[in-house]
Amino acid sequence: MMKILLIAGHGNGDSGACAYGCKEADLTREVVKLLADKMRGICDVTIADTSKNYFEYLKTHSYNFKPYDYVLEIHFNKFNEVANGTEIYVTTSEQRTGVESAIVRQLANDVGFINRGVKRTNFNVISAAKRQGVSAALLEVCFIDNLSDNNTYRIRKSSVISAIVSGIAEGFGLQAPKSGDHWAEKYCDKLASLGYLDKDVWKYYECDMPVSYGIALLDNITGGRWGSNEADASIHWAQPVIISLCGKGIITDKQQYVDLITSDANMSNALCLALMDSVTGGMCKRYKDRKTDHWARNCLDSLCDKGIITTPEAYTNFEAATSFGCFMGLVCNAFKLM
Repeated sequence: MMKILLIAGHGNGDSGACAYGCKEADLTREVVKLLADKMRGICDVTIADTSKNYFEYLKTHSYNFKPYDYVLEIHFNKFNEVANGTEIYVTTSEQRTGVESAIVRQLANDVGFINRGVKRTNFNVISAAKRQGVSAALLEVCFIDNLSDNNTYRIRKSSVISAIVSGIAEGFGLQAPKSGDHWAEKYCDKLASLGYLDKDVWKYYECDMPVSYGIALLDNITGGRWGSNEADASIHWAQPVIISLCGKGIITDKQQYVDLITSDANMSNALCLALMDSVTGGMCKRYKDRKTDHWARNCLDSLCDKGIITTPEAYTNFEAATSFGCFMGLVCNAFKLM
């Protein structure tokens, strides 16, 4: 079986490029883990020690690349907030670039990134691998400082991973992995069948969810927009939806959500729990004035009492972003749709 080594760029004190609350070193480690999970069905995949920054490490240490057939190093680009797209680098001595061309083509076709092509530069890590006779490439997934690229990666993360794996499979003639089912697919199918959401938009179950999507779904499922002359869609398409949810008493702090949608922020577990608690009748009385380590714990306990949440441990990291899958599951439980 073919052996592939995945290397996450930066780390060990070097954050790499930073923008919009994201650090390159964090994203590269996220990508190699997701890639490895997806690739194990088609090849023998290894993740290089993620505690190391291999750019610096190889200046004073050696690494044995010879057991591997291919090395892929993951990075994210940064330039001037305008530049965008995906590109991949090989060394100047690399003879064939079919695999690399397939990777960026798949990212362009399946995800929508601009294809900036295959380029040649003798970067430190891929050059070290090539000197040992192992083909290697450095993939710049997209531009972390370009808002569109950044949002596309976050919202379509699973598609990005699938595209890279499909490119590798195509380039090496490997059996492409099957997509497989996801636990949240049943919730997506149910909500789509009832006309509450567009399945194509919501099928990326593990992606973080923008606040605007969540409040739009809640508004739709609770009867549609409430008329108000306060609503101004020119601010943001979801601003009238916030007014609608305010009219129903589901949202009581309008400005908090206006601020979030105008920055296209992700919905945290805390906000998700608060909305769900409100839409299902409000907080249980015994929790309203209880002092605790985080205000959202009262919402979590209230939802557990109502039977809407059965796995509270999944929501105790209150500030973490909520995925599409988790939100759809909560919606279906809250409205007893399943």
